[in-house]
Amino acid sequence: MRLFGLAEANAYVPMLNQTFTRVRALLDAGERDEAARVLEELEQLGIEVKAPDGLVDFNAMRDGEVVYLCWKFPEETISHWHRRDSGFAGRKAIAESDGFVNSWAN
Repeated sequence: MRLFGLAEANAYVPMLNQTFTRVRALLDAGERDEAARVLEELEQLGIEVKAPDGLVDFNAMRDGEVVYLCWKFPEETISHWHRRDSGFAGRKAIAESDGFVNSWAN
């Protein structure tokens, strides 16, 4: 499992916005196979696609626990996180005191 630092995950946000703009257009055009291929490229980076219309999670370490940094199209930054067992409904705003590990070189 790849772990992301908050700054590293945020560096992917411009690419994610471009990718999901493209995927949404492909889905609207009925090109589901091509959309799936594009989403697979995100998965290969270690980004977990939760919904094809633009919901992804990044594994991250927070206070010794693996959690998700959560991003939803078209957010401009990653500003929320949730525990792995709580899902989108459990999203919490990221606070400076949250204790996310800054970066991972894996």
